[in-house]
Amino acid sequence: MSTFGLTSNLASSLRTVHFGTLMTRLGYEYNIEDYKPHADRIAQLMLKQQIKKDGIVSTTDGNYYRPTTIGGFPMSWNNSLKVELNQPSYYQAVGYLLGAQKEYGGIIPTNTETTMDALAFLSYYKRLVYKK
Repeated sequence: MSTFGLTSNLASSLRTVHFGTLMTRLGYEYNIEDYKPHADRIAQLMLKQQIKKDGIVSTTDGNYYRPTTIGGFPMSWNNSLKVELNQPSYYQAVGYLLGAQKEYGGIIPTNTETTMDALAFLSYYKRLVYKK
Protein backbone atom coordinates (compact mmCIF):
# COMPACT_ATOMS: atom_id res chain seq x y z
CA MET A 1 0.00 0.00 0.00
CA SER A 2 1.38 3.41 -0.86
CA THR A 3 0.61 6.66 0.91
CA PHE A 4 2.11 9.88 -0.45
CA GLY A 5 4.65 7.81 -2.36
CA LEU A 6 5.74 5.90 0.75
CA THR A 7 5.41 2.15 0.99
CA SER A 8 3.80 0.50 4.00
CA ASN A 9 3.25 -3.19 4.63
CA LEU A 10 0.59 -2.52 7.24
CA ALA A 11 -3.08 -3.27 6.92
CA SER A 12 -5.43 -0.90 8.73
CA SER A 13 -8.32 -2.40 10.68
CA LEU A 14 -10.45 0.67 10.06
CA ARG A 15 -9.97 0.54 6.30
CA THR A 16 -10.47 -3.22 6.30
CA VAL A 17 -13.78 -3.14 8.18
CA HIS A 18 -15.11 -0.23 6.13
CA PHE A 19 -14.28 -2.14 2.96
CA GLY A 20 -15.88 -5.22 4.55
CA THR A 21 -19.05 -3.25 5.25
CA LEU A 22 -19.20 -2.17 1.59
CA MET A 23 -18.62 -5.75 0.37
CA THR A 24 -21.29 -7.03 2.78
CA ARG A 25 -23.81 -4.46 1.60
CA LEU A 26 -23.18 -5.14 -2.07
CA GLY A 27 -23.01 -8.90 -1.65
CA TYR A 28 -25.70 -9.64 0.89
CA GLU A 29 -28.03 -6.65 0.84
CA TYR A 30 -28.01 -6.12 -2.93
CA ASN A 31 -27.31 -9.81 -3.63
CA ILE A 32 -24.36 -9.27 -5.98
CA GLU A 33 -22.61 -12.64 -5.80
CA ASP A 34 -19.13 -11.38 -6.76
CA TYR A 35 -18.85 -9.41 -3.51
CA LYS A 36 -19.89 -12.14 -1.06
CA PRO A 37 -16.49 -13.94 -0.95
CA HIS A 38 -14.77 -10.64 -0.13
CA ALA A 39 -17.20 -9.93 2.71
CA ASP A 40 -16.78 -13.48 4.02
CA ARG A 41 -12.99 -13.30 3.91
CA ILE A 42 -12.88 -9.97 5.72
CA ALA A 43 -15.21 -11.24 8.46
CA GLN A 44 -13.00 -14.31 8.89
CA LEU A 45 -9.86 -12.16 8.96
CA MET A 46 -11.24 -9.78 11.57
CA LEU A 47 -12.33 -12.65 13.82
CA LYS A 48 -8.87 -14.16 13.47
CA GLN A 49 -7.24 -10.84 14.38
CA GLN A 50 -9.47 -10.24 17.41
CA ILE A 51 -7.48 -10.35 20.65
CA LYS A 52 -8.38 -13.65 22.30
CA LYS A 53 -9.41 -14.31 25.90
CA ASP A 54 -5.84 -15.22 26.88
CA GLY A 55 -4.87 -11.55 26.35
CA ILE A 56 -1.81 -12.42 24.27
CA VAL A 57 -1.00 -9.88 21.56
CA SER A 58 1.34 -11.22 18.87
CA THR A 59 3.66 -8.49 17.63
CA THR A 60 6.72 -8.23 15.44
CA ASP A 61 8.77 -7.89 18.64
CA GLY A 62 7.27 -10.94 20.38
CA ASN A 63 4.14 -11.81 22.34
CA TYR A 64 2.79 -9.53 25.06
CA TYR A 65 0.19 -10.12 27.73
CA ARG A 66 -2.38 -7.30 27.62
CA PRO A 67 -5.52 -8.46 29.48
CA THR A 68 -7.26 -5.09 29.12
CA THR A 69 -7.32 -5.51 25.34
CA ILE A 70 -9.22 -8.83 25.32
CA GLY A 71 -11.94 -8.72 22.66
CA GLY A 72 -10.38 -5.71 20.95
CA PHE A 73 -9.10 -5.56 17.41
CA PRO A 74 -5.58 -4.46 16.50
CA MET A 75 -5.30 -1.08 14.83
CA SER A 76 -3.06 -2.56 12.14
CA TRP A 77 -1.00 -5.60 11.30
CA ASN A 78 1.71 -6.64 8.86
CA ASN A 79 1.84 -9.32 6.14
CA SER A 80 2.42 -11.97 8.84
CA LEU A 81 -0.75 -10.85 10.70
CA LYS A 82 1.36 -9.53 13.58
CA VAL A 83 0.82 -6.19 15.27
CA GLU A 84 3.50 -3.69 14.27
CA LEU A 85 4.58 -1.67 17.30
CA ASN A 86 6.64 0.93 15.46
CA GLN A 87 4.75 3.59 13.58
CA PRO A 88 5.70 4.12 9.95
CA SER A 89 8.31 6.86 9.52
CA TYR A 90 5.85 9.27 7.91
CA TYR A 91 3.62 9.06 11.04
CA GLN A 92 6.63 9.83 13.17
CA ALA A 93 7.57 12.77 10.91
CA VAL A 94 4.07 14.26 11.07
CA GLY A 95 4.01 13.85 14.84
CA TYR A 96 7.37 15.57 15.13
CA LEU A 97 6.36 18.45 12.83
CA LEU A 98 3.12 19.00 14.76
CA GLY A 99 4.82 18.67 18.12
CA ALA A 100 2.52 15.77 19.01
CA GLN A 101 4.05 13.65 21.73
CA LYS A 102 2.97 10.08 22.35
CA GLU A 103 0.35 10.02 25.08
CA TYR A 104 1.51 6.65 26.34
CA GLY A 105 4.85 4.95 25.87
CA GLY A 106 3.64 1.38 26.31
CA ILE A 107 2.23 -1.12 23.86
CA ILE A 108 -1.14 -0.02 22.52
CA PRO A 109 -2.41 -2.73 20.16
CA THR A 110 -6.01 -1.47 19.97
CA ASN A 111 -8.27 1.47 20.69
CA THR A 112 -11.97 2.15 21.13
CA GLU A 113 -12.55 3.47 17.61
CA THR A 114 -11.03 0.43 15.96
CA THR A 115 -12.87 -2.05 18.16
CA MET A 116 -16.25 -0.32 17.83
CA ASP A 117 -15.97 -0.13 14.03
CA ALA A 118 -14.94 -3.79 13.82
CA LEU A 119 -17.85 -4.83 16.02
CA ALA A 120 -20.26 -2.73 13.96
CA PHE A 121 -19.02 -4.43 10.77
CA LEU A 122 -19.29 -7.93 12.26
CA SER A 123 -22.76 -7.20 13.62
CA TYR A 124 -23.90 -5.91 10.21
CA TYR A 125 -22.33 -8.92 8.48
CA LYS A 126 -23.99 -11.36 10.90
CA ARG A 127 -27.40 -9.70 10.51
CA LEU A 128 -27.31 -9.88 6.70
CA VAL A 129 -25.64 -13.26 6.28
CA TYR A 130 -27.28 -15.23 9.08
CA LYS A 131 -30.48 -13.16 9.33
CA LYS A 132 -29.93 -12.74 13.08
